[in-house]
Amino acid sequence: MIKKCPNLLEVPLSKLCYNAEYFKTLGLRKRTLVSYPWILAFSGASTQSHRLNCVQKLHSDINVTAPLLQMPLLRLQKLCSVAKEETHLIPGGNRINYLSQRLHCEPVEICQTAAKHPFILAVSFDHLESVLSLLADAGVAPQHILKDTWVFRYNIFTIESRLNQAKEAGIKKIKPWVVRCPQATLDRTVEKHVSSRELLGSHPSVVSYLCHRLECSAEMLEFLSCKAPQMLKVNVPKLKEVLDFLYQEGFTPQQVCQVPRVLNHSLRTLQTRLKQLRSLDYNPNSLIVLCQTKRQYRIFVEKLISVRQKCAQSTS
Repeated sequence: MIKKCPNLLEVPLSKLCYNAEYFKTLGLRKRTLVSYPWILAFSGASTQSHRLNCVQKLHSDINVTAPLLQMPLLRLQKLCSVAKEETHLIPGGNRINYLSQRLHCEPVEICQTAAKHPFILAVSFDHLESVLSLLADAGVAPQHILKDTWVFRYNIFTIESRLNQAKEAGIKKIKPWVVRCPQATLDRTVEKHVSSRELLGSHPSVVSYLCHRLECSAEMLEFLSCKAPQMLKVNVPKLKEVLDFLYQEGFTPQQVCQVPRVLNHSLRTLQTRLKQLRSLDYNPNSLIVLCQTKRQYRIFVEKLISVRQKCAQSTS
């Protein structure tokens, strides 16, 4: 509790006890005080009556609205005014409960989010409902909306346009960032996704594509992904480039399977290292050396150069 609210150490014990008892009479549970210990540091808890009246108008359970007690009084009063005007518009008459149902979370989570982003309780209900419907139609998961509520600050036209662009590109797991990001970022994402989909061809997924290119079973690929988890997150165009390069240079699917993390490395790094090694008359029969850290690789090259120099001296 002190880590969350260091100034508790400066509050007189009598004041802490008074505040604890006062909020207890209002129905505040001990675990709520543990979660929000700054409540105990209120200057004269009974003088917080205006703030308390406001949060109770937003929701009947103070344990739900406790996170909102940190808000300035004027902001709370504005939220109460909004809540009063829209009572007849919201199913059940309460925005906090409505949002918790739509976003599949507890009401207190809505208040925790609202304490940081009050606009989710202030934007018009028509706008709120429209945005939620658009996001739901686009398949955006409720938990992602809760973590990225800035999406509610954008106009409906922008939201609909961005979501449609993502849907038309075939992006399956759409997240709210597609609404917030610069247009150029979304364009690049769409371009990569379309390119990946074209490269996959008849393959329904990256897993199927890799099984085909690596000539291995799905079970084997699952084992390989445990050794190199990031390989399944690499975009398909890059996977194709790396695999095409390695196969062109004489490496086999089996050699790639032995060192799957090679798929995480940049094509430029692989090309540069292989060219340098071959210039030193070293043709690697394993991909491990291409995947070493910069330091490990540097030491390896220095040893190669040293051996080559010794050979040249002995020959002369």
